[in-house]
Amino acid sequence: MDRYRLFSLLGIIATLGILAWVSKSDNLLEVPIFQGDKSPTDSDFMMDNFISRQYNASGDLHYELSAKRLTHYPHNKTALLESPLVNFYNDQASPWIAKSHSGLLREEDASLILNGQVSISQDPLPLDSQPWLIESEALTLYPRENIILTAYPVSIASGHQYISAIGLHANTKTHKIKLLHEVKGQHAPNRLR
Repeated sequence: MDRYRLFSLLGIIATLGILAWVSKSDNLLEVPIFQGDKSPTDSDFMMDNFISRQYNASGDLHYELSAKRLTHYPHNKTALLESPLVNFYNDQASPWIAKSHSGLLREEDASLILNGQVSISQDPLPLDSQPWLIESEALTLYPRENIILTAYPVSIASGHQYISAIGLHANTKTHKIKLLHEVKGQHAPNRLR
């Protein structure tokens, strides 16, 4: 086997491993069935140090998506992201910052599924406010609509407060967070240090 074929085979194996790893998240991701002569490993482009900025109707920055690497798959209109980072900019508040180990961008509904060590944080502008941090195994973001959803366990920490729950619905524009099930809270001094 020549060197070119060996490298191609290794690339295909790595890509299938990534697709299998991303798709095992308890039905959060729907794995498409591929038909015809296209295979799940046929990407049409890859970009290192990817950055995309979206602006609102007033010309203000709405959100920014960046990733260490983006690999686009035209047959199912998705892109795999390595180390994605999303900044939501709204009004005069400081941005909500979402990051994770990996992500899947779906063109169909303009959603971004974050997987692996997912966190969302915001450092409030007023100095007397406490920063907060949301952590989960997986979150689905709809950046155009300012929506963040998950059915997975989540935790929220801010100052001395700690809350855990199953499921979350958040709006980055209104700054409202709704915890869905099994909500538990505690006051724990020095939790965020």
